[in-house]
Formats: sequence, structure tokens, C-alpha cells
Amino acid sequence: GIAREIEARRVEIARAAVRRIEPGDTILVNAGPICRMLATELEHVEDITVVTNSLDLLHQLSNKPGLKVILTSGEYHPMARCLVGPSLGALFEMMRVDKAFISVDGISVRFGPSSADERMALAAWRFVEAARQVYILADHSLVDLDANHRIAPLTSVGELITDSGSLPADRHAFASAGTRVAIADEEDLVESDAPPLRHAGLAMNS
Repeated sequence: GIAREIEARRVEIARAAVRRIEPGDTILVNAGPICRMLATELEHVEDITVVTNSLDLLHQLSNKPGLKVILTSGEYHPMARCLVGPSLGALFEMMRVDKAFISVDGISVRFGPSSADERMALAAWRFVEAARQVYILADHSLVDLDANHRIAPLTSVGELITDSGSLPADRHAFASAGTRVAIADEEDLVESDAPPLRHAGLAMNS
């Protein structure tokens, strides 16, 4: 039951992340716990470029109309099925992206976003450095948790997207530190309750 609950929360977080993407955006998506859910949601998005080090995401989004997918270079990480290592950052010497969506193994006010794997932490740091806006994707089980390797300081994070299972005290601590906190499942409720826009020429901007 707990595993199913976490899976459902991660799907909601992925949906909230996609609502922050605009046509024409170039985005970064790293390999991590929410990568698969985010890839599924991205299947329905058009007119964006996705840069990733995840082979699973590349496979899932290949040949989707309206999507351009760029795979980073790097050394193959067999357990995570992604690319890591120093050469991964070479791409970003010639590229800056609009938004990075970073899946993590933990995030806290004291330590920032973190990963259990050193090589994946370094890869995620490259993604953070290359993006104009950084979103951290972490379900409530990962909030106020420190994994072994810091990805970046909390000051690099624009918004934490989590769920209502996270403690209000933790959310307040992030907000006090200058990091916005979005509650994905509450956004879903607001969106489902909102009346549809029926006037010609109007579009809902999430």
C-alpha cells in the first residue's frame, strides 16, 4: 500500500512539473525516481526540446511528434540506465536551457537536494548549473531527508514540487529559506474543480 501511494504521489508531481513547461522550452530531465512518470506525462507535450542523460526517457520519448530529444554524452551507469561522468558537462559549454527538472533521493533545508550516488549527483549538478530555472521533484518521503551526496546548494533551487504528505513545518522551512514549495496533489484538485474556458481564443495558462 505504501509503495502504491508513493507511486501515485510521484505521478501527481510529474503532472505538476509538466504544467510549468511552455511551448518552445528547452528542458533538462535527469535520471531519478520520478523520471519514468515525467516521461509518460511528456508524451502529451509538443513543441519542446528535452535534454536528458536517461536512456529510459530517450527510449520512451523517441519518435513522439512535437518532441526533440537530446541525449548527453557520458559513461554508462548500468544500475540507473543513464549517462554520467565528466564528459556529460561538455554539452552545456555550448548550451543553456530554460528549465531543469531534477529528481532526487532527498532534499533538506540544511543540505539541499541530494543523491545516494556520487556520479548521479555530479550529473544532476551539471543540469542545475545549465538551467535558468530549477525545479526539484521529491515526494513527501524524500523531504527533509539527506542522501549521501549533495547535488547543489538550496539557493540554486527555484521551486520544490512535492505532495501534501510533506510536513507543514518542513514546507515552511523551505519557504523561509527562499525556496518556493508547490503541493502537486492540491494543484490537481484546483485544476479539476476549475470550470473550462469556452471562449474562442482563450487558453488556460497553468
